Amino acid sequence: MEFKALNGWYSLQLFWKINWKDYKQVDVETRKKQLAELFGLVEEFEEASEENKGSFTFGRVIGHKSDFAVMLLHEDIQQLIDWQDALKRLDLFDQAELNISYLSVNEATSYLVEKLTLENPHIQKKLYPKFGAEKYFCFYPMNKKREWFSLPVSERQRMMASHGNVGASYAEKLGHYVSNSFGLDDHQWAVTLWGDNFEEFKNIVYEMRFDEASAVYGEFPYFILGEQLQTEDLNGYFLGRGQQ
Repeated sequence: MEFKALNGWYSLQLFWKINWKDYKQVDVETRKKQLAELFGLVEEFEEASEENKGSFTFGRVIGHKSDFAVMLLHEDIQQLIDWQDALKRLDLFDQAELNISYLSVNEATSYLVEKLTLENPHIQKKLYPKFGAEKYFCFYPMNKKREWFSLPVSERQRMMASHGNVGASYAEKLGHYVSNSFGLDDHQWAVTLWGDNFEEFKNIVYEMRFDEASAVYGEFPYFILGEQLQTEDLNGYFLGRGQQ
């Protein structure tokens, strides 16, 4: 059996650590002007989404790793480079540090039972996903041990079929995409999930951990979780309650 893969949209996750002590020293009117600059970029994100060239979402992170998340999907890597540069130059982030980033590309492979063709709606969804409006998100990179890559393709396909069956059982509970980061970032793949029930993130990762492909060969370096923020939530997040 020959292994095949199709690439879709590029994925860029950006996580900022905000120095809230310094940020609170900025007066409210200045903060509003800074936010207006961000909203100018959001208009570009929205236009790309409406034209089916990409998708985007924001988030506030739980835990110490970061505070604010920007997650972008786009067909053109140059556009993501430009957007990242524009975000980093915003006055809004003068009191923040871009402390975690992750670049990858959406992928569909011949591990799938379905015929690997762009005409397949299921393949389209994997290559060109849209972020949902659900309440929470989860992001994590993952690796396979070296031994995985020396296995026959048929053996890897068998294990990934079982792995996929577990994921399919969560299709009504979680949205997701899996992206490939070989040669693009420090790990091999990344998983992005979103859903309304926060507990389901633990459930799916825990159940998959007992699956052979993960139990024997999988490694999970870190997890970043939090609440999704819609565009209309950004004023409240950065300005605080009663200051909008």
